[in-house]
Amino acid sequence: MVTWKGGARSMVDVSRHLAAYAIFAPVRTDDELFRSVSVGEWGWCAHWSDEMEISADTLWRLALEKAPA
Repeated sequence: MVTWKGGARSMVDVSRHLAAYAIFAPVRTDDELFRSVSVGEWGWCAHWSDEMEISADTLWRLALEKAPA
C-alpha cells in the first residue's frame, strides 16, 4: 500500500517489477527484508538499500496499471 503526498492511497503490486531485476533477489526471498522498506530521501522512492529502490514514478505507473478502468 502506497500513501501519496496528497493522502491518496494505492495498492501497488511490485511482484513483477521485483522479479524482473536480479538486484531484488534478496527482497523476493526474505519477507522480513521486504517489509523493512522505507520511504527514500525526499519521498522519491521505496528504499531498501542504495542498490535496491523503486522510484515513485515507477510505483505510480504500477498503481495506474492496476487502477479500474
